[in-house]
Amino acid sequence: MEPANSSLASPTTFLLMGIPGLEHMHVWIGIPFCSMYLVAVVGNLTILAVVRAERSLHEPMFLFLCMLSLTDLVLSTSTLPRMLCLFWFGAHEIAFDACLAQMFFIHSFTAMESGFFLAMAIDRYVAICDPLHHATILTHSRLAKMGAAVLLRGVAFFSPHPILLKQLPYCRTHIIAHTYCEFMAVVKLACEDTRATKRYSLSVASVIGSSDGFFIALSYVLILRAKTPQTGVCTPVLSLHGQTEGEGRSQERDSSAEVTEGAAGPSESSDSSKGERPPGTRSGSERNGSQRLDGKLRTRLQTRAGPGTLSARPSLPASCAPQPRAWASAPNVAERGP
Repeated sequence: MEPANSSLASPTTFLLMGIPGLEHMHVWIGIPFCSMYLVAVVGNLTILAVVRAERSLHEPMFLFLCMLSLTDLVLSTSTLPRMLCLFWFGAHEIAFDACLAQMFFIHSFTAMESGFFLAMAIDRYVAICDPLHHATILTHSRLAKMGAAVLLRGVAFFSPHPILLKQLPYCRTHIIAHTYCEFMAVVKLACEDTRATKRYSLSVASVIGSSDGFFIALSYVLILRAKTPQTGVCTPVLSLHGQTEGEGRSQERDSSAEVTEGAAGPSESSDSSKGERPPGTRSGSERNGSQRLDGKLRTRLQTRAGPGTLSARPSLPASCAPQPRAWASAPNVAERGP
């Protein structure tokens, strides 16, 4: 096919050449593309139908998934059917306005798809780091605003592309060595300086792609750090857990203190009801207290002795040795008799 040269400011048609060097295999190449298109259409329509029918799936994650499915449907439908016509039926010609429309849908909906991935990452961050307020933060009205913001961003940044290309003169060949209309492939056909147009397109694509990728990576880094309790990233969840655990421990201490007081109360009341204790005797609470002091003193001495002598029981100094208990050596009054 001979290249068509013209001096028209706006050509009527462009010629899509497909994959250069593989023109004889276009029929076979179209089979996997057709299969991928059918899978994409059936899968996305199934997601939309299931989420719409099941009210329990009307959650932020599934609503963002529906937005992503709609974006994928529009993106694949604007590209693959025209490619299949080129592969199977040899339809190389495409109208100039149709080429600009296809280019707009491809670039704008690619940016929208990236934005919905970012929205899903934000939803996962809120769901993991602040689950108690997830429903109040990501309400349906806010989800609609986020979806509208992603849609307007894609339209606003890529609407100038067809307008700029419409104003360019095309005095070179009208052959596009591609399977669809792409901005850089079309702008190369213009016969005037297009460096400003190329810079605008590259800067917009770079800013959107890099910013979305950065914030998506940042959200998942924070999610991974939130799984480590030492970092303290998700402070609401960790503080609530620590507060609950502290309250449980304080309740256990209070209950153990009440049990100890209840056990010591009857013994003291019984001793007081019997009258004066025999000389040299001690109550049960005093004996327990002295045993605890002896245990603490023994542990402290073992610690000072060093790790090599922990197994051997150290001898206590004379001043620190427990005194013999008078109640143990006191003669039994009942055995004496009158």
